[in-house]
Amino acid sequence: MKNVILFSLLGFSATLLFSCSHFKSPEPSNDRLPAAGGPTMQMQPKSAKDVLKLWVHIEKDKKDSMIRSNPGHFWAWMKFNSNKDLEEITKYEGQVAADAHYFNFGDIHTKDNGGIGLVDIDDSGRAALYLDFLRYALFVKAYLNQDYTDKLLDAYILGLQGKTSKAPRVIQDAIDKKYSALVDKNAGWVSENLKPDYKLNNKSLGINGMKSVSSGIVEKSRSLSAKLVGDGKVKAVHDEGHMTTDSGSSRGLNRFWYSTTANDGKHRIIECKEQSFPAVGYYSPQYDHDKRVADVIAVFSDFQVEERFIMNANKTSYWCRPREWNFLKRSHIEELNEKKSKDGILEVSAYFANWMGYKASRQGPKEYVDKLSKNKAKFLKATQDHMLKYETEIFGIK
Repeated sequence: MKNVILFSLLGFSATLLFSCSHFKSPEPSNDRLPAAGGPTMQMQPKSAKDVLKLWVHIEKDKKDSMIRSNPGHFWAWMKFNSNKDLEEITKYEGQVAADAHYFNFGDIHTKDNGGIGLVDIDDSGRAALYLDFLRYALFVKAYLNQDYTDKLLDAYILGLQGKTSKAPRVIQDAIDKKYSALVDKNAGWVSENLKPDYKLNNKSLGINGMKSVSSGIVEKSRSLSAKLVGDGKVKAVHDEGHMTTDSGSSRGLNRFWYSTTANDGKHRIIECKEQSFPAVGYYSPQYDHDKRVADVIAVFSDFQVEERFIMNANKTSYWCRPREWNFLKRSHIEELNEKKSKDGILEVSAYFANWMGYKASRQGPKEYVDKLSKNKAKFLKATQDHMLKYETEIFGIK
């Protein structure tokens, strides 16, 4: 029988479980990082002006979007702007989400399990564990337009202590769905977006056909397509599509879409997103994408799923995964924020902070947990001060 402890968080009741099936994750790799200048290092900012050049300008009235679109700037800025009162805990490093926010976490499923995983690994890697929490708190403050760092830190510390919080209903409902229901749901979406000959419906998907892109992009897609089949990731590829986005940290990078027959014989639409220099690379050296992603997923996934993987073709790495392969939607979170009562969105905020803390507990030494637990007031003030310093600078950028 599980031991439980009740506590009050953000004005609502939550239950902490000392053990929970969907919080079990493989132990992270203990391999040492390469020396500075390792495989994915590129020219690093040499001054505050260089850091400022990394800032991506978007709509000024959407502060949370400004933060989400600038993980590279955040990690570079943190490298150049340390806080003396935080130095004793930012020295502890491990795998970090790097761009932690509501929409980068999602439900994952196997035939036997449902859980939570990091769904966007573009900027993840190895860096200061505590700065990963700070970035999440920064996002929540911008999204909710109010500082809940105190409560988030409570939840994070409880996670560090090995205590996991009960998932909010909107998340638990997604986790509890059966794998067979996911397969059926995806099949319905795929049938709506494929033509009778299994060609992609480019218009409904909002992507480009290969006739409208350059020969270089076509060549990259064909090479990747052949690898998907050759490496046994799919049985067949029936059609190819392409798109790029003009926002976020992956703006301008190739995203290839494929109509496929999966190894279970089902038709699926897969997206393979080109990988570039990860945001955490501005903070510390990172491994190549294969190892970087494997180490991150080993931590930030309640269990391993075979549908998500890294593919390499023509000296380029791609993060591949089926589209519409989950139940938790962005709109579900946004609807909670739109309600008059904020309890739902605050519960979600605390849950993810606790989940991050639990994942950090699998990596950070006991002294990291002890220092943060025993000196919470000190570190909370330093965290809020550092967040304010960062906000003052970025929201004042012309």
